[in-house]
Amino acid sequence: MQKATQILIDQSHRQAWSIDAEKAKELNPGNPQDSGYSKLVLSAEASGFGVRSHKTGTFTKESLSGVDVLVIPHASDDDWEKTLGEGSPKLTSDEISAVKEFVNAGGGLVVLGESEQPKYGNNFSELTEHFGIKIANATVQDSENNFKGVATWVLADLKKSFEFDLGFKVEQTAFYRSGVLEIKDGSNAQVIATSSISATPSEAALVAATNFGKGRVVVLADSDIFGDDSIDELDNKNFWINIASWVSGGKAAALAQTRKDPSWAATDPSWLKLAAAVEAIKPMQVKDGSIDSTAHDIEEAKKQIALVLEAITELTPRFAHQIDYLTQVKKDIQAWADGGFIVPDFYDSLELFRPDLKRENNVENLAVFAMYTQNGNPNRNLEAIITNTFWPDWLAEKEQVYQNSAFVPIEFVAFTSGYDTFSAVFFPETVATRELAKFYWGGIFCDREAARFRMVTRAAQQLLFLPLPPDAERVVNDQLLAQETYVLWDLIHDRTHSKGDLPFDPFMIKQRMPFWMYALEELRCDLSTFRETFVLD
Repeated sequence: MQKATQILIDQSHRQAWSIDAEKAKELNPGNPQDSGYSKLVLSAEASGFGVRSHKTGTFTKESLSGVDVLVIPHASDDDWEKTLGEGSPKLTSDEISAVKEFVNAGGGLVVLGESEQPKYGNNFSELTEHFGIKIANATVQDSENNFKGVATWVLADLKKSFEFDLGFKVEQTAFYRSGVLEIKDGSNAQVIATSSISATPSEAALVAATNFGKGRVVVLADSDIFGDDSIDELDNKNFWINIASWVSGGKAAALAQTRKDPSWAATDPSWLKLAAAVEAIKPMQVKDGSIDSTAHDIEEAKKQIALVLEAITELTPRFAHQIDYLTQVKKDIQAWADGGFIVPDFYDSLELFRPDLKRENNVENLAVFAMYTQNGNPNRNLEAIITNTFWPDWLAEKEQVYQNSAFVPIEFVAFTSGYDTFSAVFFPETVATRELAKFYWGGIFCDREAARFRMVTRAAQQLLFLPLPPDAERVVNDQLLAQETYVLWDLIHDRTHSKGDLPFDPFMIKQRMPFWMYALEELRCDLSTFRETFVLD
Protein backbone atom coordinates (compact mmCIF):
# COMPACT_ATOMS: atom_id res chain seq x y z
CA MET A 1 0.00 0.00 0.00
CA GLN A 2 1.01 3.64 0.18
CA LYS A 3 3.98 4.54 2.33
CA ALA A 4 3.18 5.09 5.98
CA THR A 5 2.32 8.62 7.02
CA GLN A 6 5.48 10.00 8.63
CA ILE A 7 5.33 11.65 12.06
CA LEU A 8 8.33 13.66 13.25
CA ILE A 9 8.47 14.27 17.01
CA ASP A 10 10.62 17.16 18.16
CA GLN A 11 13.31 16.29 20.71
CA SER A 12 15.65 19.16 19.89
CA HIS A 13 14.17 22.15 21.75
CA ARG A 14 14.69 21.33 25.43
CA GLN A 15 11.74 18.93 25.52
CA ALA A 16 10.57 17.68 28.92
CA TRP A 17 9.28 14.51 27.24
CA SER A 18 11.26 11.72 25.59
CA ILE A 19 10.03 9.13 23.13
CA ASP A 20 12.91 6.91 24.30
CA ALA A 21 11.99 4.95 27.45
CA GLU A 22 15.60 4.86 28.66
CA LYS A 23 16.00 8.61 28.35
CA ALA A 24 12.68 9.07 30.15
CA LYS A 25 14.26 7.21 33.08
CA GLU A 26 17.11 9.70 33.06
CA LEU A 27 14.67 12.61 33.06
CA ASN A 28 12.58 11.19 35.88
CA PRO A 29 14.14 8.18 37.64
CA GLY A 30 11.36 8.05 40.22
CA ASN A 31 8.51 8.06 37.69
CA PRO A 32 9.80 7.74 34.11
CA GLN A 33 6.30 7.33 32.71
CA ASP A 34 5.63 10.93 33.70
CA SER A 35 8.35 12.00 31.25
CA GLY A 36 7.86 9.44 28.50
CA TYR A 37 6.05 9.40 25.16
CA SER A 38 7.07 5.87 24.16
CA LYS A 39 3.45 4.66 24.27
CA LEU A 40 2.42 7.54 22.04
CA VAL A 41 4.94 6.27 19.49
CA LEU A 42 3.85 2.64 19.83
CA SER A 43 0.17 3.50 19.41
CA ALA A 44 0.93 5.57 16.32
CA GLU A 45 3.00 2.77 14.79
CA ALA A 46 0.26 0.26 15.58
CA SER A 47 -2.12 2.51 13.64
CA GLY A 48 0.09 2.50 10.56
CA PHE A 49 2.15 5.65 11.08
CA GLY A 50 5.90 5.84 10.72
CA VAL A 51 7.51 7.72 13.61
CA ARG A 52 10.96 9.22 14.05
CA SER A 53 12.49 11.93 16.20
CA HIS A 54 14.07 15.26 15.40
CA LYS A 55 17.03 14.93 17.76
CA THR A 56 19.26 17.87 16.92
CA GLY A 57 19.31 21.04 14.90
CA THR A 58 16.66 23.52 13.91
CA PHE A 59 13.50 23.25 11.85
CA THR A 60 14.24 23.96 8.21
CA LYS A 61 12.60 23.18 4.92
CA GLU A 62 15.11 20.37 4.50
CA SER A 63 14.62 18.86 7.97
CA LEU A 64 10.85 18.83 7.44
CA SER A 65 11.09 17.31 3.97
CA GLY A 66 9.30 13.96 3.74
CA VAL A 67 7.41 14.65 6.97
CA ASP A 68 3.61 14.54 7.09
CA VAL A 69 3.04 15.47 10.74
CA LEU A 70 5.26 17.50 13.08
CA VAL A 71 4.63 17.02 16.81
CA ILE A 72 6.16 19.58 19.18
CA PRO A 73 5.90 18.41 22.81
CA HIS A 74 6.14 20.74 25.79
CA ALA A 75 9.61 22.23 26.34
CA SER A 76 11.15 24.20 29.17
CA ASP A 77 14.10 26.11 30.53
CA ASP A 78 16.16 23.85 32.75
CA ASP A 79 15.22 26.04 35.73
CA TRP A 80 11.68 24.67 35.71
CA GLU A 81 11.93 21.09 34.47
CA LYS A 82 14.54 18.51 33.69
CA THR A 83 14.82 18.35 29.92
CA LEU A 84 16.63 16.43 27.22
CA GLY A 85 19.19 19.21 27.25
CA GLU A 86 19.28 19.69 23.49
CA GLY A 87 18.79 23.07 21.82
CA SER A 88 16.78 26.03 23.01
CA PRO A 89 13.11 26.04 24.07
CA LYS A 90 12.66 29.14 21.95
CA LEU A 91 12.07 28.66 18.24
CA THR A 92 13.92 31.12 16.05
CA SER A 93 12.02 33.32 13.63
CA ASP A 94 13.42 31.24 10.78
CA GLU A 95 12.14 28.06 12.43
CA ILE A 96 8.68 29.55 12.88
CA SER A 97 8.69 30.54 9.21
CA ALA A 98 9.78 27.03 8.21
CA VAL A 99 6.97 25.44 10.24
CA LYS A 100 4.41 27.86 8.78
CA GLU A 101 5.61 27.03 5.27
CA PHE A 102 5.46 23.32 6.09
CA VAL A 103 1.84 23.57 7.26
CA ASN A 104 0.81 25.85 4.42
CA ALA A 105 2.09 23.26 1.94
CA GLY A 106 -0.09 20.53 3.46
CA GLY A 107 1.77 19.40 6.57
CA GLY A 108 0.15 18.61 9.89
CA LEU A 109 1.20 20.25 13.16
CA VAL A 110 0.44 19.18 16.74
CA VAL A 111 1.64 21.45 19.56
CA LEU A 112 1.39 20.29 23.17
CA GLY A 113 1.32 23.20 25.61
CA GLU A 114 1.18 23.21 29.38
CA SER A 115 -0.39 24.93 32.36
CA GLU A 116 1.19 28.27 33.28
CA GLN A 117 2.73 28.21 29.82
CA PRO A 118 4.75 31.47 29.94
CA LYS A 119 6.93 30.48 32.89
CA TYR A 120 8.66 27.66 31.02
CA GLY A 121 10.56 29.97 28.72
CA ASN A 122 9.46 28.48 25.40
CA ASN A 123 7.74 30.53 22.72
CA PHE A 124 5.39 27.90 21.38
CA SER A 125 2.46 30.27 21.76
CA GLU A 126 4.22 32.66 19.40
CA LEU A 127 4.15 29.85 16.85
CA THR A 128 0.53 28.83 17.43
CA GLU A 129 -0.69 32.42 17.30
CA HIS A 130 0.24 32.43 13.61
CA PHE A 131 -2.59 29.90 13.28
CA GLY A 132 -5.03 31.93 15.40
CA ILE A 133 -4.56 30.03 18.68
CA LYS A 134 -2.86 31.36 21.83
CA ILE A 135 -1.65 29.18 24.72
CA ALA A 136 -2.68 31.27 27.73
CA ASN A 137 -1.37 31.43 31.29
CA ALA A 138 -3.72 29.35 33.45
CA THR A 139 -4.25 26.10 35.33
CA VAL A 140 -7.69 24.53 35.11
CA GLN A 141 -9.24 23.06 38.26
CA ASP A 142 -12.56 21.31 38.68
CA SER A 143 -13.73 19.89 42.00
CA GLU A 144 -16.82 18.28 40.46
CA ASN A 145 -15.98 17.07 36.96
CA ASN A 146 -12.58 15.48 37.41
CA PHE A 147 -10.71 12.19 37.11
CA LYS A 148 -9.98 10.06 40.19
CA GLY A 149 -10.98 12.88 42.53
CA VAL A 150 -8.05 15.12 41.60
CA ALA A 151 -9.24 18.67 40.94
CA THR A 152 -6.47 19.42 38.45
CA TRP A 153 -7.19 16.25 36.46
CA VAL A 154 -10.16 17.68 34.62
CA LEU A 155 -12.57 15.80 32.38
CA ALA A 156 -13.09 17.57 29.07
CA ASP A 157 -16.33 18.37 27.30
CA LEU A 158 -15.89 17.39 23.64
CA LYS A 159 -17.47 19.68 21.07
CA LYS A 160 -19.09 18.58 17.82
CA SER A 161 -17.98 19.92 14.47
CA PHE A 162 -19.77 19.63 11.13
CA GLU A 163 -16.41 19.56 9.36
CA PHE A 164 -14.52 16.79 11.17
CA ASP A 165 -14.85 14.37 14.04
CA LEU A 166 -11.90 14.18 16.42
CA GLY A 167 -14.19 12.58 18.98
CA PHE A 168 -14.62 9.32 17.06
CA LYS A 169 -14.57 6.46 19.61
CA VAL A 170 -13.82 9.04 22.30
CA GLU A 171 -16.36 9.14 25.11
CA GLN A 172 -14.17 10.83 27.70
CA THR A 173 -10.69 12.30 28.04
CA ALA A 174 -8.78 13.61 31.02
CA PHE A 175 -6.40 16.59 31.07
CA TYR A 176 -3.76 16.71 33.79
CA ARG A 177 -2.84 20.21 35.02
CA SER A 178 -4.03 21.75 31.80
CA GLY A 179 -3.66 25.31 30.67
CA VAL A 180 -6.20 26.99 28.41
CA LEU A 181 -6.28 28.28 24.85
CA GLU A 182 -7.60 31.53 23.46
CA ILE A 183 -8.93 31.81 19.91
CA LYS A 184 -7.83 35.03 18.26
CA ASP A 185 -10.41 37.31 16.67
CA GLY A 186 -10.96 36.50 13.01
CA SER A 187 -9.47 33.03 13.33
CA ASN A 188 -11.26 30.06 11.78
CA ALA A 189 -9.97 27.78 14.55
CA GLN A 190 -12.56 25.53 16.16
CA VAL A 191 -12.60 24.55 19.82
CA ILE A 192 -12.56 20.76 20.11
CA ALA A 193 -12.61 20.33 23.90
CA THR A 194 -13.34 22.62 26.84
CA SER A 195 -13.35 22.52 30.60
CA SER A 196 -16.77 21.94 32.18
CA ILE A 197 -19.13 24.60 33.43
CA SER A 198 -18.09 23.78 37.01
CA ALA A 199 -14.38 24.31 36.31
CA THR A 200 -12.21 27.35 36.93
CA PRO A 201 -11.90 28.81 34.41
CA SER A 202 -15.19 27.38 33.15
CA GLU A 203 -15.83 26.28 29.57
CA ALA A 204 -12.30 27.27 28.61
CA ALA A 205 -10.74 25.88 25.44
CA LEU A 206 -8.39 22.95 26.06
CA VAL A 207 -7.96 21.80 22.45
CA ALA A 208 -8.38 23.73 19.22
CA ALA A 209 -8.00 22.78 15.57
CA THR A 210 -7.70 24.79 12.39
CA ASN A 211 -6.89 24.62 8.71
CA PHE A 212 -4.02 26.72 7.42
CA GLY A 213 -3.33 26.78 3.71
CA LYS A 214 -3.33 23.14 2.64
CA GLY A 215 -2.35 21.95 6.12
CA ARG A 216 -3.92 21.42 9.52
CA VAL A 217 -3.03 22.34 13.09
CA VAL A 218 -4.12 21.03 16.49
CA VAL A 219 -3.03 22.72 19.72
CA LEU A 220 -3.53 21.18 23.16
CA ALA A 221 -3.12 23.05 26.45
CA ASP A 222 -1.84 19.92 28.20
CA SER A 223 1.09 17.65 27.38
CA ASP A 224 0.45 15.01 30.06
CA ILE A 225 -2.66 13.70 28.29
CA PHE A 226 -0.52 11.55 25.97
CA GLY A 227 2.25 10.73 28.45
CA ASP A 228 3.06 7.10 29.21
CA ASP A 229 1.24 7.30 32.55
CA SER A 230 -1.90 8.83 31.01
CA ILE A 231 -2.40 7.78 27.41
CA ASP A 232 -4.09 4.51 28.37
CA GLU A 233 -6.56 6.28 30.65
CA LEU A 234 -10.13 6.70 29.40
CA ASP A 235 -10.10 7.36 25.62
CA ASN A 236 -6.91 9.44 25.52
CA LYS A 237 -5.19 7.06 23.11
CA ASN A 238 -8.06 7.15 20.61
CA PHE A 239 -8.04 10.94 20.87
CA TRP A 240 -4.34 11.02 19.98
CA ILE A 241 -4.80 8.75 16.97
CA ASN A 242 -7.74 10.85 15.77
CA ILE A 243 -5.65 14.00 16.04
CA ALA A 244 -2.68 12.47 14.23
CA SER A 245 -4.94 11.09 11.50
CA TRP A 246 -6.77 14.36 10.98
CA VAL A 247 -3.74 16.62 10.78
CA SER A 248 -2.08 14.17 8.39
CA GLY A 249 -5.00 14.44 5.97
CA GLY A 250 -4.61 18.06 4.93
CA LYS A 251 -2.62 17.38 1.79
CA ALA A 252 -5.04 14.67 0.67
CA ALA A 253 -7.99 17.01 1.28
CA ALA A 254 -6.34 19.73 -0.78
CA LEU A 255 -5.82 17.29 -3.65
CA ALA A 256 -9.25 15.65 -3.34
CA GLN A 257 -10.63 17.28 -6.49
CA THR A 258 -7.45 16.91 -8.54
CA ARG A 259 -8.04 15.06 -11.78
CA LYS A 260 -5.69 12.41 -13.07
CA ASP A 261 -3.43 13.50 -15.91
CA PRO A 262 -4.58 12.33 -19.36
CA SER A 263 -3.04 9.05 -20.50
CA TRP A 264 -0.76 8.63 -23.49
CA ALA A 265 -3.77 7.49 -25.51
CA ALA A 266 -5.35 10.94 -25.35
CA THR A 267 -2.93 12.16 -28.01
CA ASP A 268 -1.95 8.89 -29.69
CA PRO A 269 -2.97 9.00 -33.38
CA SER A 270 -3.47 5.24 -33.64
CA TRP A 271 -5.81 5.09 -30.64
CA LEU A 272 -7.68 8.17 -31.86
CA LYS A 273 -8.07 6.51 -35.26
CA LEU A 274 -9.39 3.32 -33.64
CA ALA A 275 -11.83 5.17 -31.39
CA ALA A 276 -13.16 7.33 -34.23
CA ALA A 277 -13.73 4.32 -36.49
CA VAL A 278 -15.50 2.40 -33.72
CA GLU A 279 -17.78 5.36 -33.04
CA ALA A 280 -18.56 5.63 -36.75
CA ILE A 281 -19.65 1.98 -36.87
CA LYS A 282 -21.82 2.03 -33.73
CA PRO A 283 -24.77 4.02 -35.12
CA MET A 284 -25.11 1.44 -37.89
CA GLN A 285 -25.50 -1.48 -35.47
CA VAL A 286 -28.75 -2.81 -34.06
CA LYS A 287 -29.18 -4.39 -30.62
CA ASP A 288 -27.61 -7.77 -31.51
CA GLY A 289 -24.59 -6.06 -33.07
CA SER A 290 -25.43 -6.69 -36.70
CA ILE A 291 -25.72 -4.01 -39.39
CA ASP A 292 -28.83 -3.83 -41.58
CA SER A 293 -27.56 -3.50 -45.15
CA THR A 294 -30.88 -2.02 -46.28
CA ALA A 295 -30.59 0.85 -43.83
CA HIS A 296 -26.87 1.62 -43.90
CA ASP A 297 -24.03 1.99 -46.37
CA ILE A 298 -22.13 -1.29 -46.12
CA GLU A 299 -19.21 0.11 -48.09
CA GLU A 300 -18.83 2.87 -45.53
CA ALA A 301 -18.93 0.25 -42.77
CA LYS A 302 -16.16 -1.70 -44.53
CA LYS A 303 -14.12 1.48 -44.85
CA GLN A 304 -14.36 2.05 -41.10
CA ILE A 305 -13.51 -1.60 -40.41
CA ALA A 306 -10.34 -1.17 -42.47
CA LEU A 307 -9.39 1.76 -40.23
CA VAL A 308 -10.08 -0.35 -37.13
CA LEU A 309 -7.80 -3.11 -38.40
CA GLU A 310 -5.13 -0.62 -39.40
CA ALA A 311 -5.19 1.02 -35.96
CA ILE A 312 -4.97 -2.33 -34.13
CA THR A 313 -1.92 -3.22 -36.23
CA GLU A 314 -0.30 0.11 -35.37
CA LEU A 315 -1.02 -0.35 -31.65
CA THR A 316 0.18 -3.97 -31.47
CA PRO A 317 3.84 -3.14 -30.62
CA ARG A 318 2.59 -1.54 -27.40
CA PHE A 319 0.84 -4.77 -26.47
CA ALA A 320 3.37 -7.41 -27.49
CA HIS A 321 2.14 -9.82 -24.79
CA GLN A 322 -1.26 -9.82 -26.54
CA ILE A 323 0.00 -10.77 -29.98
CA ASP A 324 -2.12 -13.94 -30.20
CA TYR A 325 -5.30 -12.14 -29.19
CA LEU A 326 -4.71 -9.13 -31.44
CA THR A 327 -3.98 -11.37 -34.41
CA GLN A 328 -7.19 -13.32 -33.84
CA VAL A 329 -9.39 -10.32 -33.11
CA LYS A 330 -8.45 -8.83 -36.47
CA LYS A 331 -9.54 -12.11 -38.08
CA ASP A 332 -12.85 -12.01 -36.18
CA ILE A 333 -13.48 -8.40 -37.23
CA GLN A 334 -12.59 -9.14 -40.85
CA ALA A 335 -14.84 -12.21 -40.83
CA TRP A 336 -17.69 -10.07 -39.52
CA ALA A 337 -17.24 -7.64 -42.41
CA ASP A 338 -16.76 -10.37 -45.02
CA GLY A 339 -19.89 -12.13 -43.80
CA GLY A 340 -22.05 -9.08 -44.43
CA PHE A 341 -22.08 -7.72 -40.87
CA ILE A 342 -24.47 -10.31 -39.49
CA VAL A 343 -24.47 -10.95 -35.72
CA PRO A 344 -20.80 -10.62 -34.73
CA ASP A 345 -18.87 -13.54 -33.28
CA PHE A 346 -15.78 -12.92 -31.12
CA TYR A 347 -15.64 -16.38 -29.56
CA ASP A 348 -12.18 -17.24 -30.89
CA SER A 349 -10.53 -13.97 -29.88
CA LEU A 350 -12.26 -13.96 -26.49
CA GLU A 351 -10.65 -17.33 -25.77
CA LEU A 352 -7.26 -15.68 -26.29
CA PHE A 353 -7.96 -12.51 -24.30
CA ARG A 354 -6.53 -13.52 -20.91
CA PRO A 355 -5.59 -10.59 -18.66
CA ASP A 356 -5.62 -13.03 -15.76
CA LEU A 357 -2.49 -14.74 -17.13
CA LYS A 358 -0.43 -11.55 -16.83
CA ARG A 359 -1.82 -10.16 -13.62
CA GLU A 360 1.03 -7.76 -12.94
CA ASN A 361 0.99 -4.14 -11.86
CA ASN A 362 0.77 -1.55 -14.66
CA VAL A 363 0.32 -4.06 -17.48
CA GLU A 364 -1.88 -2.49 -20.14
CA ASN A 365 -4.28 -4.46 -22.33
CA LEU A 366 -6.09 -3.48 -25.51
CA ALA A 367 -9.52 -5.00 -26.10
CA VAL A 368 -11.78 -4.66 -29.15
CA PHE A 369 -15.06 -6.56 -29.02
CA ALA A 370 -18.72 -6.32 -29.93
CA MET A 371 -20.20 -6.18 -26.46
CA TYR A 372 -22.69 -4.54 -24.16
CA THR A 373 -21.57 -2.70 -21.03
CA GLN A 374 -23.29 -3.41 -17.72
CA ASN A 375 -25.15 -0.37 -16.38
CA GLY A 376 -24.15 1.30 -19.63
CA ASN A 377 -24.96 0.48 -23.24
CA PRO A 378 -27.37 -2.53 -23.49
CA ASN A 379 -26.57 -3.16 -27.17
CA ARG A 380 -23.74 -5.36 -28.44
CA ASN A 381 -21.92 -2.52 -30.15
CA LEU A 382 -18.31 -2.53 -31.20
CA GLU A 383 -16.19 -1.14 -28.36
CA ALA A 384 -12.49 -0.48 -27.85
CA ILE A 385 -10.84 -0.12 -24.49
CA ILE A 386 -7.36 0.07 -23.01
CA THR A 387 -7.02 -1.05 -19.40
CA ASN A 388 -4.21 -0.90 -16.87
CA THR A 389 -3.92 -3.75 -14.39
CA PHE A 390 -3.81 -2.60 -10.75
CA TRP A 391 -1.88 -5.35 -8.98
CA PRO A 392 0.62 -3.97 -6.44
CA ASP A 393 2.81 -6.41 -4.53
CA TRP A 394 0.80 -6.15 -1.31
CA LEU A 395 -2.38 -7.15 -3.16
CA ALA A 396 -0.63 -10.10 -4.79
CA GLU A 397 0.41 -11.24 -1.30
CA LYS A 398 -3.16 -10.96 0.00
CA GLU A 399 -4.42 -12.97 -2.97
CA GLN A 400 -2.26 -15.86 -1.79
CA VAL A 401 -4.49 -15.97 1.29
CA TYR A 402 -7.78 -15.01 -0.39
CA GLN A 403 -7.22 -16.90 -3.62
CA ASN A 404 -9.25 -15.57 -6.52
CA SER A 405 -7.54 -16.33 -9.81
CA ALA A 406 -10.26 -14.69 -11.92
CA PHE A 407 -10.13 -11.34 -10.10
CA VAL A 408 -8.49 -8.66 -12.27
CA PRO A 409 -8.69 -5.10 -10.89
CA ILE A 410 -8.17 -2.61 -13.70
CA GLU A 411 -8.03 1.11 -14.38
CA PHE A 412 -9.18 3.05 -17.41
CA VAL A 413 -6.51 4.20 -19.85
CA ALA A 414 -8.86 4.94 -22.77
CA PHE A 415 -12.31 3.81 -23.89
CA THR A 416 -15.05 4.34 -26.43
CA SER A 417 -18.53 5.59 -25.59
CA GLY A 418 -19.91 2.33 -24.19
CA TYR A 419 -17.83 3.04 -21.12
CA ASP A 420 -18.67 6.73 -21.01
CA THR A 421 -21.45 5.54 -18.71
CA PHE A 422 -21.89 4.17 -15.19
CA SER A 423 -20.36 0.84 -16.15
CA ALA A 424 -17.47 -0.20 -13.91
CA VAL A 425 -16.93 -3.82 -14.94
CA PHE A 426 -15.51 -5.67 -17.92
CA PHE A 427 -16.85 -9.22 -18.03
CA PRO A 428 -16.36 -11.80 -20.81
CA GLU A 429 -20.06 -12.64 -20.49
CA THR A 430 -20.89 -9.37 -22.22
CA VAL A 431 -19.01 -10.17 -25.46
CA ALA A 432 -20.89 -11.34 -28.56
CA THR A 433 -20.04 -15.01 -29.19
CA ARG A 434 -21.60 -17.86 -31.20
CA GLU A 435 -21.81 -20.01 -28.08
CA LEU A 436 -21.20 -19.66 -24.38
CA ALA A 437 -17.47 -19.34 -23.75
CA LYS A 438 -15.58 -20.48 -20.68
CA PHE A 439 -14.97 -17.55 -18.37
CA TYR A 440 -11.49 -17.19 -16.87
CA TRP A 441 -11.49 -13.61 -15.62
CA GLY A 442 -13.56 -10.65 -14.52
CA GLY A 443 -12.37 -7.06 -14.77
CA ILE A 444 -13.36 -4.53 -12.10
CA PHE A 445 -12.60 -0.87 -12.76
CA CYS A 446 -11.35 -0.04 -9.29
CA ASP A 447 -10.56 3.57 -10.22
CA ARG A 448 -14.16 4.27 -11.22
CA GLU A 449 -15.60 2.36 -8.24
CA ALA A 450 -13.35 4.28 -5.84
CA ALA A 451 -14.17 7.63 -7.43
CA ARG A 452 -17.89 6.86 -7.27
CA PHE A 453 -17.63 5.86 -3.61
CA ARG A 454 -15.80 9.09 -2.80
CA MET A 455 -18.31 11.23 -4.69
CA VAL A 456 -21.40 9.64 -3.14
CA THR A 457 -19.98 9.60 0.39
CA ARG A 458 -18.87 13.22 0.18
CA ALA A 459 -22.27 14.29 -1.17
CA ALA A 460 -24.06 12.42 1.63
CA GLN A 461 -21.76 13.97 4.22
CA GLN A 462 -22.45 17.47 2.93
CA LEU A 463 -26.19 16.88 2.60
CA LEU A 464 -26.57 15.49 6.12
CA PHE A 465 -23.95 17.73 7.79
CA LEU A 466 -22.20 14.65 9.15
CA PRO A 467 -18.60 15.02 10.30
CA LEU A 468 -16.40 12.16 9.14
CA PRO A 469 -13.93 10.39 11.43
CA PRO A 470 -10.36 11.20 10.31
CA ASP A 471 -9.70 7.78 8.77
CA ALA A 472 -12.95 7.88 6.81
CA GLU A 473 -12.27 11.42 5.66
CA ARG A 474 -8.88 10.36 4.37
CA VAL A 475 -10.42 7.58 2.28
CA VAL A 476 -12.93 10.04 0.84
CA ASN A 477 -10.19 12.54 -0.01
CA ASP A 478 -7.51 10.19 -1.29
CA GLN A 479 -8.28 8.45 -4.60
CA LEU A 480 -5.40 5.99 -4.35
CA LEU A 481 -6.23 5.03 -0.76
CA ALA A 482 -9.89 4.58 -1.72
CA GLN A 483 -8.83 2.45 -4.67
CA GLU A 484 -6.56 0.29 -2.52
CA THR A 485 -9.33 -0.12 0.03
CA TYR A 486 -11.82 -1.05 -2.67
CA VAL A 487 -9.67 -3.71 -4.35
CA LEU A 488 -8.86 -5.41 -1.05
CA TRP A 489 -12.53 -5.43 -0.12
CA ASP A 490 -13.62 -6.68 -3.53
CA LEU A 491 -10.92 -9.37 -3.66
CA ILE A 492 -12.54 -10.98 -0.63
CA HIS A 493 -16.12 -10.04 -1.51
CA ASP A 494 -15.85 -11.40 -5.06
CA ARG A 495 -14.50 -14.81 -4.04
CA THR A 496 -17.29 -15.15 -1.48
CA HIS A 497 -19.80 -15.36 -4.35
CA SER A 498 -18.26 -18.75 -5.08
CA LYS A 499 -18.17 -19.94 -1.47
CA GLY A 500 -20.99 -21.43 0.56
CA ASP A 501 -24.57 -22.08 -0.59
CA LEU A 502 -25.37 -20.53 -3.95
CA PRO A 503 -29.13 -20.59 -4.60
CA PHE A 504 -28.73 -18.71 -7.89
CA ASP A 505 -26.17 -17.16 -10.23
CA PRO A 506 -24.88 -14.22 -8.17
CA PHE A 507 -23.96 -12.13 -11.19
CA MET A 508 -27.38 -12.64 -12.79
CA ILE A 509 -25.84 -12.81 -16.25
CA LYS A 510 -27.45 -16.04 -17.36
CA GLN A 511 -30.63 -15.86 -15.33
CA ARG A 512 -32.84 -13.23 -13.78
CA MET A 513 -34.04 -13.36 -10.20
CA PRO A 514 -35.97 -10.93 -7.98
CA PHE A 515 -33.93 -7.96 -6.82
CA TRP A 516 -34.37 -8.87 -3.15
CA MET A 517 -32.61 -12.20 -3.74
CA TYR A 518 -29.72 -10.43 -5.41
CA ALA A 519 -29.59 -7.97 -2.49
CA LEU A 520 -29.43 -10.85 0.00
CA GLU A 521 -26.53 -12.40 -1.89
CA GLU A 522 -24.62 -9.11 -1.88
CA LEU A 523 -25.33 -8.70 1.83
CA ARG A 524 -24.04 -12.22 2.49
CA CYS A 525 -20.79 -11.44 0.70
CA ASP A 526 -20.38 -8.03 2.34
CA LEU A 527 -20.92 -9.43 5.83
CA SER A 528 -18.43 -12.20 5.15
CA THR A 529 -15.92 -9.62 3.94
CA PHE A 530 -16.53 -7.40 6.96
CA ARG A 531 -15.79 -10.35 9.21
CA GLU A 532 -12.39 -10.70 7.55
CA THR A 533 -11.47 -7.12 8.48
CA PHE A 534 -10.93 -8.34 12.03
CA VAL A 535 -8.41 -10.86 10.70
CA LEU A 536 -6.71 -8.28 8.49
CA ASP A 537 -6.54 -5.75 11.31
